[in-house]
Amino acid sequence: MPDFYPDVYDYQNAMTTKDSVNVEGLEFFVLKVKASTGLSYFTSSEMVRLFFQEIRNSMLDGDIVNLNEFGKFFISKPVTQGFSRAFPKFKAYKELRKRFNEKK
Repeated sequence: MPDFYPDVYDYQNAMTTKDSVNVEGLEFFVLKVKASTGLSYFTSSEMVRLFFQEIRNSMLDGDIVNLNEFGKFFISKPVTQGFSRAFPKFKAYKELRKRFNEKK
């Protein structure tokens, strides 16, 4: 059973930012990269893993990651009952929401 941490600070304290991201569950992205580029499955899987690993590492460093016409990944720090937690968030840009809604 994997460990679940309540927020990114607990995660950061428990893990190093050099740890690899697992591409399990990202098969759709791996196959899209493979089909679009003609690269091998292994190379495509590595590209997807490194892409999400860079997003994760940047967020853990406190950066906002903006992807044009897609959205932004950032850390939200809500304060409830005088206690602050930090959670990863994603906000889709209007272009992405529009494309998504058109395909329904």
